Amino acid sequence: MGFGSPLVVSASVTDGTAWIRRAPLTLEELKILAVGTLPVAVLALGHGLFELVGQTFHEIYSVVIQSPSADLSRHAVTQAGQAWAATALIYLVVGSAALGLLIQQLRSRVRGAAQVPFLALATLLSVLGVGHLVIVDMQRHPLSAIFYLTFESLSRSGLLDVGRLDGVHRVLDVINVMSVVVPASVCAVMPLCILAPPRGWTEASLAARIKDARQLGVVASAFLVAGLLHMFSWMQWSSALLMEKPLEALASSVTLFWSCVFTLMLAAVYIPLLLVLHHRAETVMDQLEVPPRERADWLKQRGLSYDALSQLPQLAAISAPLLANQIGDVLLRTPPLPLAIG
Repeated sequence: MGFGSPLVVSASVTDGTAWIRRAPLTLEELKILAVGTLPVAVLALGHGLFELVGQTFHEIYSVVIQSPSADLSRHAVTQAGQAWAATALIYLVVGSAALGLLIQQLRSRVRGAAQVPFLALATLLSVLGVGHLVIVDMQRHPLSAIFYLTFESLSRSGLLDVGRLDGVHRVLDVINVMSVVVPASVCAVMPLCILAPPRGWTEASLAARIKDARQLGVVASAFLVAGLLHMFSWMQWSSALLMEKPLEALASSVTLFWSCVFTLMLAAVYIPLLLVLHHRAETVMDQLEVPPRERADWLKQRGLSYDALSQLPQLAAISAPLLANQIGDVLLRTPPLPLAIG
């Protein structure tokens, strides 16, 4: 998710120490943390709606899991399992890289006392998120059926021994924790993109903030796409295990729902940053005495224009989860390659 072509800045701008904030944030500056709660609000609304309509999904899981197929296609199950392993690997690698980049971005902008509010926000959101997952699991909310439908199908099939089954569970535990910690970190770093630089808003500091916002958007988009692909492949594994074709359509509908939620979360990251940085750009243009007739082009060159055509790359990045869901559907409808032995 970019903000247009990068600005050409002086060497002093590329020196990270010039933009590191160490002094504590003022009460007025602390208000920018509220922007990091917008994606959380979208996610919370998505969870609430899934709880409302997901009871049927949970009931289907309860019925299907009691009547496993006795005629498993080991070829199909193996293919589905390898697909899950591949997407799990992608998720873990992308999630680890995302977390590393977010930490680096945080440290490149704030240190010491200035870091505390952002770390506190990330910690608070992580604790709340993990707590929510524990409650969902313990009380078997509809959301938990996404996990249990496949895992219990795998357990009942007898295809994996106890050790390997436990290994799958551990991998999923790590993925679940990562699914909370990385988005929480994105939300905590998000306000940094609009925090006033130590030297004030200038063309150079605006360029640095645009670069930060671009990196944050790319990280968030890549991580959510990886999460959606993992969810899709995990649910398709249960279809292969239970030999229930209707489960394929069910998995597609569930991932379609979450692809919409993830897309709206990305919009909740990008649009507020665009609005605030556009406003900051007005101040910079006043300082530079940019003529009114040239301001639209000035903003467009920096990716801060409201023109739809200039925002096409960003719109594509925001829509990436929806596109990933469509790719998953296409792959699902692609017939498997024949297994040739010997």
